[in-house]
Amino acid sequence: MDRALIVLLVVVSFVCVACGGSLRSGETLVLRESEHGILVSERGEAEARPDRARFHVGVEARRPTVAEARDAAADAQRRVLDALRANGIGDADVQTDSLSVSPEYEYTDQGQRLLGYTVRNAVHVRVTDVARLSATIDAAVGAGGDLVRLDGIQFEVSDPAAVRAQAREQAMQRARATAEQLARLAGVELGAPIAIEEVAIDDGPRPMMMEARMAADSAQATPIEPGVTRVTVQLRVRWSTS
Repeated sequence: MDRALIVLLVVVSFVCVACGGSLRSGETLVLRESEHGILVSERGEAEARPDRARFHVGVEARRPTVAEARDAAADAQRRVLDALRANGIGDADVQTDSLSVSPEYEYTDQGQRLLGYTVRNAVHVRVTDVARLSATIDAAVGAGGDLVRLDGIQFEVSDPAAVRAQAREQAMQRARATAEQLARLAGVELGAPIAIEEVAIDDGPRPMMMEARMAADSAQATPIEPGVTRVTVQLRVRWSTS
Protein backbone atom coordinates (compact mmCIF):
# COMPACT_ATOMS: atom_id res chain seq x y z
CA MET A 1 0.00 0.00 0.00
CA ASP A 2 1.27 3.51 -0.86
CA ARG A 3 1.41 5.21 2.55
CA ALA A 4 0.89 8.59 0.90
CA LEU A 5 -2.55 7.39 0.01
CA ILE A 6 -3.61 6.07 3.41
CA VAL A 7 -7.36 5.92 3.69
CA LEU A 8 -9.59 6.04 6.71
CA LEU A 9 -11.17 2.82 7.86
CA VAL A 10 -14.25 2.86 10.02
CA VAL A 11 -15.32 -0.19 11.94
CA VAL A 12 -18.43 0.00 14.09
CA SER A 13 -19.90 -2.33 16.67
CA PHE A 14 -23.38 -1.01 15.96
CA VAL A 15 -25.04 1.65 13.83
CA CYS A 16 -22.68 4.53 13.08
CA VAL A 17 -23.16 7.48 10.75
CA ALA A 18 -20.18 8.60 8.68
CA CYS A 19 -19.97 10.85 5.66
CA GLY A 20 -23.75 11.04 5.39
CA GLY A 21 -24.17 7.24 5.24
CA SER A 22 -25.32 4.69 7.80
CA LEU A 23 -23.24 1.66 8.70
CA ARG A 24 -24.63 -1.60 9.98
CA SER A 25 -22.81 -3.75 12.52
CA GLY A 26 -19.68 -5.34 11.10
CA GLU A 27 -19.45 -3.06 8.05
CA THR A 28 -16.29 -1.16 7.09
CA LEU A 29 -16.35 2.10 5.18
CA VAL A 30 -13.43 3.49 3.13
CA LEU A 31 -13.52 7.29 3.24
CA ARG A 32 -11.78 10.05 1.33
CA GLU A 33 -7.99 10.18 1.15
CA SER A 34 -7.98 13.53 2.95
CA GLU A 35 -9.37 11.92 6.10
CA HIS A 36 -6.28 10.11 7.30
CA GLY A 37 -6.15 7.72 10.22
CA ILE A 38 -8.23 4.88 11.56
CA LEU A 39 -11.61 5.53 13.18
CA VAL A 40 -13.10 2.81 15.38
CA SER A 41 -16.38 2.68 17.29
CA GLU A 42 -16.66 0.22 20.18
CA ARG A 43 -18.66 -0.09 23.35
CA GLY A 44 -18.08 -1.38 26.85
CA GLU A 45 -20.47 -2.54 29.54
CA ALA A 46 -20.34 -2.74 33.32
CA GLU A 47 -22.85 -3.89 35.91
CA ALA A 48 -23.44 -3.08 39.56
CA ARG A 49 -25.91 -4.18 42.20
CA PRO A 50 -28.22 -1.29 43.20
CA ASP A 51 -27.73 -0.21 46.80
CA ARG A 52 -30.60 2.27 47.20
CA ALA A 53 -34.13 2.75 45.90
CA ARG A 54 -37.07 5.11 45.52
CA PHE A 55 -40.80 4.45 45.55
CA HIS A 56 -44.17 6.22 45.72
CA VAL A 57 -46.69 5.39 48.40
CA GLY A 58 -49.92 7.14 49.24
CA VAL A 59 -53.55 6.76 50.20
CA GLU A 60 -56.86 7.15 48.42
CA ALA A 61 -60.13 7.71 50.30
CA ARG A 62 -63.65 8.10 48.90
CA ARG A 63 -66.36 9.45 51.17
CA PRO A 64 -69.76 11.19 50.74
CA THR A 65 -68.29 14.63 51.56
CA VAL A 66 -64.98 16.35 50.99
CA ALA A 67 -64.42 16.75 54.73
CA GLU A 68 -64.94 13.06 55.39
CA ALA A 69 -62.67 12.05 52.52
CA ARG A 70 -59.97 14.47 53.62
CA ASP A 71 -60.08 13.27 57.22
CA ALA A 72 -59.89 9.61 56.22
CA ALA A 73 -56.98 10.23 53.84
CA ALA A 74 -55.14 12.40 56.35
CA ASP A 75 -55.46 9.80 59.08
CA ALA A 76 -54.23 6.97 56.83
CA GLN A 77 -51.36 9.01 55.41
CA ARG A 78 -50.26 10.04 58.89
CA ARG A 79 -50.00 6.35 59.82
CA VAL A 80 -47.98 5.68 56.66
CA LEU A 81 -45.54 8.49 57.45
CA ASP A 82 -45.16 7.31 61.06
CA ALA A 83 -44.36 3.81 59.79
CA LEU A 84 -41.73 5.19 57.41
CA ARG A 85 -40.04 7.14 60.20
CA ALA A 86 -40.13 4.10 62.48
CA ASN A 87 -38.18 2.22 59.79
CA GLY A 88 -35.39 4.76 59.64
CA ILE A 89 -36.64 6.99 56.82
CA GLY A 90 -35.69 10.58 57.66
CA ASP A 91 -37.73 13.67 56.86
CA ALA A 92 -35.26 14.63 54.10
CA ASP A 93 -36.05 11.36 52.30
CA VAL A 94 -39.83 11.85 52.17
CA GLN A 95 -41.46 14.41 49.88
CA THR A 96 -45.13 14.94 49.05
CA ASP A 97 -45.52 14.83 45.28
CA SER A 98 -49.29 14.65 44.76
CA LEU A 99 -52.41 15.79 46.59
CA SER A 100 -55.81 15.94 44.95
CA VAL A 101 -59.53 16.23 45.73
CA SER A 102 -62.01 15.23 43.04
CA PRO A 103 -65.74 14.43 42.79
CA GLU A 104 -66.80 10.96 41.67
CA TYR A 105 -69.89 10.58 39.46
CA GLU A 106 -72.01 7.73 38.18
CA TYR A 107 -73.46 8.26 34.72
CA THR A 108 -76.90 6.79 33.92
CA ASP A 109 -79.67 7.35 31.39
CA GLN A 110 -81.13 9.86 33.81
CA GLY A 111 -77.89 11.82 33.94
CA GLN A 112 -75.00 11.97 36.35
CA ARG A 113 -75.23 11.22 40.03
CA LEU A 114 -72.66 12.33 42.59
CA LEU A 115 -71.20 9.34 44.43
CA GLY A 116 -68.88 11.26 46.69
CA TYR A 117 -65.40 12.73 46.78
CA THR A 118 -61.98 11.14 46.49
CA VAL A 119 -58.88 12.50 48.19
CA ARG A 120 -55.45 11.22 47.11
CA ASN A 121 -52.21 11.97 48.93
CA ALA A 122 -48.88 10.42 47.90
CA VAL A 123 -45.25 10.83 48.88
CA HIS A 124 -41.94 10.04 47.17
CA VAL A 125 -39.66 7.98 49.43
CA ARG A 126 -35.92 7.45 49.18
CA VAL A 127 -34.39 4.37 50.82
CA THR A 128 -30.61 4.64 51.18
CA ASP A 129 -30.20 1.00 52.22
CA VAL A 130 -31.81 -1.33 49.67
CA ALA A 131 -31.67 -4.17 52.20
CA ARG A 132 -34.33 -2.28 54.18
CA LEU A 133 -36.63 -1.76 51.20
CA SER A 134 -38.94 -4.73 51.68
CA ALA A 135 -39.44 -4.09 55.40
CA THR A 136 -40.02 -0.38 54.79
CA ILE A 137 -42.63 -1.01 52.11
CA ASP A 138 -44.41 -3.63 54.19
CA ALA A 139 -44.55 -1.28 57.18
CA ALA A 140 -45.97 1.58 55.10
CA VAL A 141 -48.52 -0.65 53.37
CA GLY A 142 -49.60 -2.23 56.63
CA ALA A 143 -50.04 1.18 58.26
CA GLY A 144 -52.15 2.52 55.40
CA GLY A 145 -54.51 -0.45 55.35
CA ASP A 146 -57.09 -0.73 52.59
CA LEU A 147 -56.59 2.92 51.58
CA VAL A 148 -52.91 2.55 50.69
CA ARG A 149 -51.60 2.79 47.12
CA LEU A 150 -48.06 1.81 46.10
CA ASP A 151 -46.55 2.79 42.77
CA GLY A 152 -43.22 2.78 40.98
CA ILE A 153 -40.06 1.32 42.51
CA GLN A 154 -36.78 2.60 41.07
CA PHE A 155 -33.37 1.17 41.94
CA GLU A 156 -30.17 3.21 41.96
CA VAL A 157 -26.42 2.85 42.35
CA SER A 158 -24.92 5.35 44.79
CA ASP A 159 -21.68 5.65 42.75
CA PRO A 160 -22.68 5.49 39.06
CA ALA A 161 -19.41 7.20 38.03
CA ALA A 162 -17.41 4.15 39.11
CA VAL A 163 -19.61 1.84 37.01
CA ARG A 164 -19.32 4.14 34.01
CA ALA A 165 -15.53 4.22 34.39
CA GLN A 166 -15.41 0.41 34.15
CA ALA A 167 -17.53 0.46 31.01
CA ARG A 168 -15.36 3.21 29.52
CA GLU A 169 -12.18 1.25 30.18
CA GLN A 170 -13.60 -1.82 28.45
CA ALA A 171 -14.72 0.24 25.45
CA MET A 172 -11.26 1.79 25.09
CA GLN A 173 -9.54 -1.59 25.28
CA ARG A 174 -11.81 -2.98 22.57
CA ALA A 175 -11.32 0.09 20.39
CA ARG A 176 -7.53 -0.16 20.66
CA ALA A 177 -7.55 -3.88 19.84
CA THR A 178 -9.66 -3.27 16.74
CA ALA A 179 -7.50 -0.35 15.61
CA GLU A 180 -4.30 -2.37 16.07
CA GLN A 181 -5.70 -5.19 13.96
CA LEU A 182 -6.79 -2.81 11.19
CA ALA A 183 -3.41 -1.09 11.16
CA ARG A 184 -1.65 -4.44 10.88
CA LEU A 185 -3.93 -5.55 8.06
CA ALA A 186 -3.38 -2.26 6.24
CA GLY A 187 0.39 -2.40 6.69
CA VAL A 188 0.64 0.87 8.62
CA GLU A 189 1.86 1.87 12.05
CA LEU A 190 -0.80 2.84 14.59
CA GLY A 191 -0.11 6.14 16.30
CA ALA A 192 -1.70 7.94 19.24
CA PRO A 193 -5.42 8.71 19.50
CA ILE A 194 -6.15 12.13 18.03
CA ALA A 195 -9.90 12.35 18.74
CA ILE A 196 -12.22 10.58 21.20
CA GLU A 197 -16.00 10.87 21.36
CA GLU A 198 -18.02 9.25 24.17
CA VAL A 199 -21.71 8.39 24.41
CA ALA A 200 -22.86 6.92 27.74
CA ILE A 201 -26.11 5.00 27.88
CA ASP A 202 -27.43 3.91 31.26
CA ASP A 203 -29.71 0.93 30.65
CA GLY A 204 -31.00 0.99 34.22
CA PRO A 205 -31.77 -1.87 36.56
CA ARG A 206 -32.67 -5.32 35.24
CA PRO A 207 -34.64 -7.30 36.19
CA MET A 208 -36.97 -5.78 38.79
CA MET A 209 -39.61 -8.09 40.20
CA MET A 210 -42.17 -7.40 42.86
CA GLU A 211 -44.99 -9.65 43.92
CA ALA A 212 -48.24 -7.95 44.86
CA ARG A 213 -48.77 -9.69 48.18
CA MET A 214 -49.39 -6.69 50.38
CA ALA A 215 -52.33 -7.45 52.64
CA ALA A 216 -52.06 -5.48 55.87
CA ASP A 217 -52.45 -8.61 57.96
CA SER A 218 -49.93 -10.67 55.99
CA ALA A 219 -47.04 -12.12 57.98
CA GLN A 220 -44.90 -12.65 54.90
CA ALA A 221 -42.38 -10.10 53.71
CA THR A 222 -42.93 -8.72 50.22
CA PRO A 223 -40.29 -10.29 47.93
CA ILE A 224 -38.34 -7.67 45.97
CA GLU A 225 -35.43 -8.29 43.61
CA PRO A 226 -33.30 -5.23 42.70
CA GLY A 227 -31.48 -7.00 39.87
CA VAL A 228 -28.43 -5.21 38.46
CA THR A 229 -27.85 -1.84 36.86
CA ARG A 230 -26.04 -2.01 33.52
CA VAL A 231 -24.17 0.95 32.06
CA THR A 232 -23.09 1.00 28.41
CA VAL A 233 -20.48 3.42 27.08
CA GLN A 234 -19.75 3.83 23.37
CA LEU A 235 -16.46 5.36 22.24
CA ARG A 236 -15.49 6.58 18.78
CA VAL A 237 -11.72 6.91 18.63
CA ARG A 238 -9.59 8.19 15.72
CA TRP A 239 -5.94 7.11 15.66
CA SER A 240 -3.16 8.65 13.65
CA THR A 241 -1.17 6.35 11.37
CA SER A 242 2.27 6.44 9.75
